[in-house]
Amino acid sequence: MALHTDVNKHWSREPWPWILMALPASAVVAGMITLWLALSTNNSLVVDDYYKEGKAINQRIARDTRASELGLSADASIDHGRLQVALSGRVPAGLAALEASFVHVADARHDRALLLLAGPDGRLSGQGIDLAPGRYRLHLAPPGGEWRLVSEVFQAGAPTLMLQVRSGAIARYGIQER
Repeated sequence: MALHTDVNKHWSREPWPWILMALPASAVVAGMITLWLALSTNNSLVVDDYYKEGKAINQRIARDTRASELGLSADASIDHGRLQVALSGRVPAGLAALEASFVHVADARHDRALLLLAGPDGRLSGQGIDLAPGRYRLHLAPPGGEWRLVSEVFQAGAPTLMLQVRSGAIARYGIQER
């Protein structure tokens, strides 16, 4: 039995050339989309100077170790943009200010910093922290940077957060809504 083919039929009316061209065409389109994404997004996780970053990591480890030696910990709360921190342990005498930095783990555009000042009750507080939903690392350190406390923070959009910051390890916390 012989197959009947129309020899006068133009190639563009056959399905097979189009099927065979679809795969390379889709690869070209996917490549252009990938290139657009690579050029239009900021990858803040890439470090340009690895040697300098390695030295900075050693300094951070020394500051974390110093906080452990002092037995420092903190109870912190964020209530409608106001951050309050109560330090415990061998807190250095005369501590009048504390730098609080919320570092977003994936997007540096969401990083926030705040200077906390000591109040008459011994708590350190500051106003004006607005966190977009996401995962952050909270860094608490005195202005001189002799020690540092770090905590992992997950902001789910609640106006109120309570967290505990312990020296020696990244501590997790619970979210409380009011």
